[in-house]
Amino acid sequence: MNRGIKLGLIILSLIFVLISVLGCSKHHNTVLLVYGISAHPEPFFADFSLSEALEVAHKAIEEGIIITQAGGGIYTVSSDDAASYHLILDRGVWKLFHSAEIVEERLADIESVHLKSLYYPQGVFHLNDLEMVTFYDSYDHLAAQNQGRVGYQRVSLTTESVLLVFRDGEERAIAFNDREIHLEMKRGSWCFEHKPLAVIWENPPEQSAFKIHDLILKRQQKAPLLVIFVDGLGFINLQRYLNEVSASFWTELEVQPMRAAYPPRTMVNYPLFAIGKHPDSSEEQIHLFGQLSLNGTKGVIIEGESMLFPTDLEVVLNTVDAEMGLDENIFLTAVDSISRGYDFVFIHFHDIDDFGHRWGVNHTETRSKLEAAGGYITKLIKLWHGEVIIISDHGMHDYFDSETKRVAGKHDCGRVEDIIAIFSHFVTDESSFQKLEKIDRVLQR
Repeated sequence: MNRGIKLGLIILSLIFVLISVLGCSKHHNTVLLVYGISAHPEPFFADFSLSEALEVAHKAIEEGIIITQAGGGIYTVSSDDAASYHLILDRGVWKLFHSAEIVEERLADIESVHLKSLYYPQGVFHLNDLEMVTFYDSYDHLAAQNQGRVGYQRVSLTTESVLLVFRDGEERAIAFNDREIHLEMKRGSWCFEHKPLAVIWENPPEQSAFKIHDLILKRQQKAPLLVIFVDGLGFINLQRYLNEVSASFWTELEVQPMRAAYPPRTMVNYPLFAIGKHPDSSEEQIHLFGQLSLNGTKGVIIEGESMLFPTDLEVVLNTVDAEMGLDENIFLTAVDSISRGYDFVFIHFHDIDDFGHRWGVNHTETRSKLEAAGGYITKLIKLWHGEVIIISDHGMHDYFDSETKRVAGKHDCGRVEDIIAIFSHFVTDESSFQKLEKIDRVLQR
């Protein structure tokens, strides 16, 4: 065999080995880092310590870490010992090492790392109407598998038809004649039909964030339309506030609960309002209210300090005051814009969300921003002649921030406080003005 043939065979062999390694690496080179509301594939290509995983999760780990392997093996690590454990990619297979020694050969094919966090619940919320029934914790179930617990969960229902909300934002209404749902544990997540689930919702609110875009397009064709977007105002927290006050704009407003899209965040629901699709399921570039632009609508979007997504409509930005926030400036800009004869005005109020994150939902600072927003909206409605839609993108719940050592607010899961937003729709006519005048008289006493 001449040297050319030998060299050719050697090259072919090397190519075969490289393809084999790459094929294996393609399957195993990503460890699924799971914490909170979603699974995050983090591509660690060489060597990383579990303490790095904690940093990825913003150091919000309160209890422990579970390592799982493709064959079903489970290994639990204390978060205090995380720095002494390493995951190393060895010939296309992830292996767990402790102080340079491999932990157990049965854990030589790592597929996921699960972080237990009190801040970011990992599991499925079971809701009925506006209340939580229970929470199925996937981390605790994983930990219990060491005692032989089966990776299945039977959920009993009070109704046959339920809404299933998946972690990728898909909503699916399904009828269960036997009033039971059977969930299966897969890669550390409770799944229905092999798909990670976030919420099981019996008797969900009829109004949904998925309907807002089409409603805006339809109503704007009928009359001038004012859309007021109150960021961070949840229906549950609004009801709790109304139980404590005698009169305000919010007591007279006919507010309905609205399902926020999952996860309940601005970067999901805001574009959903404006393009009609969940941003994670849309392949097209997010372009706010593109259809209104195509229709030749004279419209303006009144925002905070920056515009989160592109749009062909006119945009007016506002500066923030470190103490007072954004909403007063947004209100003053809105008053000026309404006087300019726009067919469509979209106003994004920020302070309830911003101050809620900073101080917590029930803090006096946050409550004062809710009261102020009611005053601003009252005055804007008086200036508007046409239809009005008032919406929010999510709610919020309080938690204790271990880093700042005080209560703060967050919205990241299927809790009723987070996932139920607000909705109101009405025409500015004589009856609505009479209601506003009544509020003014009461508040002036």
